[in-house]
Amino acid sequence: MREHAIGAIMALTLGATPVVAGPNGSLDLFANVINADGTAGAVDFTACGAPVTVLFDGSLGRLSFSMYARLAGASADGITGAECYLSGLETGLPPGWTVDVVYAPGTTHFGDLVRPHVTGVDTHRRDTITWYVTSPQDPNCQGGVNSGNSTGMVFVARVDLTSPYGQGTTFTAQNHYVQVVPGGPPTDPIPPCPFVLRCNSPLYTPYCTTGGAFIINPSPSERCTVALVPSTWSSVKGLYR
Repeated sequence: MREHAIGAIMALTLGATPVVAGPNGSLDLFANVINADGTAGAVDFTACGAPVTVLFDGSLGRLSFSMYARLAGASADGITGAECYLSGLETGLPPGWTVDVVYAPGTTHFGDLVRPHVTGVDTHRRDTITWYVTSPQDPNCQGGVNSGNSTGMVFVARVDLTSPYGQGTTFTAQNHYVQVVPGGPPTDPIPPCPFVLRCNSPLYTPYCTTGGAFIINPSPSERCTVALVPSTWSSVKGLYR
């Protein structure tokens, strides 16, 4: 199964004590600031939850969050993609709210990150998001030595939630969780987890990651955690604060 998937690829904190990323990295969700015009702004790398922003005298509700691969261990020398699914957006949203995904520049994706999709007679909940990479030295090897990105953080996708106009205050539910989970069924049953693909052409080895969570409209008592790699977090904070 993985060989088939790789062939397709090539064809183309809210105050809680931070937790440490998995030994080979994590796929984490971070809040985006919502600008005054309703567009998604800067990423807040300390926040894994946010209230819905209501704009234009209550007419428009907006919330955005971004998924980043935090590289570590076997993924530290760069990745060519990731596979996972975001649970929590199929149900529980107010009527009429839309969910849109903005993928990282230069990527190709096979599947859907936030909703089920049907292939033949099978229903899938997964998305495989990849960059075209021919070797570990390829500049498209995200986070690799030639990528120009030495932070260990790789942007994968952003999710935008938007209300119907005139219904900006309708998302009243608290503590609505979105979670990074394994793709179902995965293109490769081993590993049974969210994973990233290493740039080691022609193998493109998958490595398990931990999956982050995001809380929409968190209550004061609700907490989520941002996965950290202690040896690199200080430099990341310096770049993004």
